[in-house]
Amino acid sequence: MSTATDTPVTNESKQVTSTNETVPPITLTPGETKTSTATTAIPTPTPVAASSETTMPSPAAPAPAPEIIQPIPTPTPTPAPSIKKEDINLEEEKKEENEKSPKGRYIRFEVLGRGSFKVVYKAFDSETGKTVAWNEVNIKSLPPTEKKRVISEVKILEKVKHERIISFYGSWYNAKDYKVVFITERVTEGSLRAFCEKVSGLRLIVVRRWAEQILDGLKYLHSQEPPIIHRDLKCENVFVKGEDGSIKIGDLGLSTQAMRDKNTPGTVLGTPEFMAPELYTEKYDETVDVYAFGLVLLEMISMETPYSECMNIGQIIQKVTSGAEPDVLRRVKIPELKNFVKYCLEKHLFEGETEQRRPSAKEVYDHPFMTSEEHNDSKDLVWKRGEEMTVIPEAEEETKEDQKNKETATKTSINGTSNANGTAVATTTTTTTTNGVTNTTTTTTATEQNTQGGTSSGGARKLAEEQANNKAKQLAEEAENAQRAVKESEEKARQLQEAANQAQKVAEQRKRENKERDAFKAEEYSKKNANAPSTNNSGK
Repeated sequence: MSTATDTPVTNESKQVTSTNETVPPITLTPGETKTSTATTAIPTPTPVAASSETTMPSPAAPAPAPEIIQPIPTPTPTPAPSIKKEDINLEEEKKEENEKSPKGRYIRFEVLGRGSFKVVYKAFDSETGKTVAWNEVNIKSLPPTEKKRVISEVKILEKVKHERIISFYGSWYNAKDYKVVFITERVTEGSLRAFCEKVSGLRLIVVRRWAEQILDGLKYLHSQEPPIIHRDLKCENVFVKGEDGSIKIGDLGLSTQAMRDKNTPGTVLGTPEFMAPELYTEKYDETVDVYAFGLVLLEMISMETPYSECMNIGQIIQKVTSGAEPDVLRRVKIPELKNFVKYCLEKHLFEGETEQRRPSAKEVYDHPFMTSEEHNDSKDLVWKRGEEMTVIPEAEEETKEDQKNKETATKTSINGTSNANGTAVATTTTTTTTNGVTNTTTTTTATEQNTQGGTSSGGARKLAEEQANNKAKQLAEEAENAQRAVKESEEKARQLQEAANQAQKVAEQRKRENKERDAFKAEEYSKKNANAPSTNNSGK
């Protein structure tokens, strides 16, 4: 019986080993020639590596049939499952979901929202049992301007304590991960913009209530010494507490304390649609927040961003700096509401003052509109864009006034004379037109007795002098108003020129900031790719 021993086979080198088999003695049959008288045993062949040539059999005996050895197939490697970036992020979030503050008081939960550089998590305060907002900003790849914003927000939040401002509970810096973390009050319904989008219009009584609360918060910020200017007030930065429907002002990252004179240049930052014209000149005070508040009202009642009719930021800046109103203001239905918004946006000459200015938050808070109850149940407050405006409120009010003037028009003239006894006589002629019917009434009044008698006309002259003096005063006032209007026009032209120059500076500043931000992101992305392990899925 023969035995065979196989040698392992690989794809690169195949070896064949012949069988170790003993061949029996060869017996000659008649007719064959015997080459040797002795029985010859063929020795066991030595294994030979296979080559391109075939092994020759022994001439004395047929070669045994070669054993066929099947090559062992090379197993195909299973490719590693591809891992998406989103899966990695979710895994990291899940792994760090229960991260705690350095002292263990706050425990972080799931993500509530994300921004360009800021992530807000839901968290738990283990001391009070309340849920809070865990605000986390990775400053490693932030441009210097953004780092300053984060530090500014934390410092200002540490100072303010008011029921209309998002409450601040604490902060720390995670040096390992380059993260600034600060804990604030959590508002359950999110931003005012998001909340208003869920409802189909707001009743005016609700608009008044929320406006009062926003102004209450602004009054507090502006009453600080020095005043705190928010600079980025809009519906996205105002939040709603679902428990009682109250309003909270948040996102103070662009806030600044006006530790300077209002004519000193400041920094141009904010959202262009809500920025007052003087913000572009870098000379402003806390009333820029009042301007933004007026536009917040428009956004609240219309759910349109002011100046959304503009195609780009350049058009927005041009309209704002020229004093042009946003298109949505023209479509406000209720005159009192429209005039109140204008009161916030425009500058006025207040009693006892020589220069026009925008009202303060307190003056707006005390405006009669805020305490009025007219139209409180009105809900549809703005005509939709493209919708036919069947009623123009202001034109309707002017028409009513014109009708009153046409129904009753009175003209009065006074003539001074003197009678024969020296008594000054004033003759008053009143002409009244009512519904096309004219009535004339003449009244003669003795005004002064001439002590010397005769035909003296001293009383008449005195009356004429008084009338002339009154007319002179009236003309002088008109001239003064005209001169003031000319000065205001020249000042407006100068401001527009400054605004145009500043608009160009703002555009260049935004371009530089975006370029700087993109460079930081690209650098951070390159670092991550350089440190990431390479994955080979070729199967070799």
